[in-house]
Amino acid sequence: MAGQALSLFAEFVNETGPTFLTSQEERVNDAQKRNYRTLGYLSRGQKMSEMLQGGQQIKDIIYLSATRTGTTYLPNAPISRTNKQTGTAWTVPWRFWENHIAYTDQEIELNDGASAAQLAQQYKRIWHAKQQELATDQANFQEELLWAVPDTTKMESATGQEPYSIPCFVNEFDNGLPSAAHPGGVWTTVQQINPTTVGQTNWVPQRFGYTASTTTTQALTDAFDKAWLSLEFQSPPYDKQYFESDTAEPINIVATSMQGRINLMKVYRANNDRWEDMKDPWFQPMYAGAPCVYVAQLDSAAIFPTGAAAALSTELDTAGTTNAGPRYFLLQPKYLRMVYKSGRFMKNLGEFTPPETPTSHFMPVDTWGNLVCRSRIRHGIIYPTADIGTAGVL
Repeated sequence: MAGQALSLFAEFVNETGPTFLTSQEERVNDAQKRNYRTLGYLSRGQKMSEMLQGGQQIKDIIYLSATRTGTTYLPNAPISRTNKQTGTAWTVPWRFWENHIAYTDQEIELNDGASAAQLAQQYKRIWHAKQQELATDQANFQEELLWAVPDTTKMESATGQEPYSIPCFVNEFDNGLPSAAHPGGVWTTVQQINPTTVGQTNWVPQRFGYTASTTTTQALTDAFDKAWLSLEFQSPPYDKQYFESDTAEPINIVATSMQGRINLMKVYRANNDRWEDMKDPWFQPMYAGAPCVYVAQLDSAAIFPTGAAAALSTELDTAGTTNAGPRYFLLQPKYLRMVYKSGRFMKNLGEFTPPETPTSHFMPVDTWGNLVCRSRIRHGIIYPTADIGTAGVL
């Protein structure tokens, strides 16, 4: 004899509520990204006094080139002297963005209930769900901004509205200038400095190419070795107060995609893991103490010249058949950081109620800031000079 579905028992259905597996405030958040490592690693070790600023714009001076005055001479010979004017100003405009919660009296108050007995039937708290949605959107949006496609009309222009992204400052293009393939066209300045101008040629990131090799596993680690030596800045043994501090870690953070991490681990394993500091406590592969951090946003970021006809695409797109493969961004947080307007970091602006819908409300959270680069030559990128794709470097 066939049984009956539970839904046919009307009295049971009408008088019994559903049983939810978890508490009123618990919801699995599968709207989040795989990770949010970019801002966290860029912020570590930073002083809050340097990340929170005021003023009409964010400005500073950089000393990009020296004018030679040193000369040998013979006694009583006349010497020509020059009054040098040094220093180049850079300017970063403030950018503004917001996230918000929207809600109605009905959904909040009817969810709360009016008595203890009614609250017993509150399965999930809507207000907590709204807060979860806001926090997720804030984190997702910020991570995407940090790896957005460079656009000179929106980022470099004083009348733009988008903040700078990391690829504006660290990239594989000539002179570190995003190319004509970018929306808005080719860049001629970065933070208002033209790196092709005489005396300003140090306003570029360093670039290191690598290729796949069938005879050696060192193609990629050779590039890391070259980068380490090139990014190691040391001051003279005197007058150190006029120079940057010696670079204890020429490479501080390596940001890479999933495939980039996998390829680096292939190299290490092929060498029988003969690196004493091969992995950090979080199982990130390391190079000379610098963690090679998997940044999930780089898996899908269309910021590389790998597309057809040199168009921008993701790093593994072989349509351009030129240099598809993982990139490694070599970053120094001391010289690349987010700066926020003091008092405007995710500021809750309060509840607003449109007069035509008095039971509907929204609560914006407002942020003023921008990504600021204090030096470009202290960052670098390791990039393939031939198609590698997912094959790795072996």
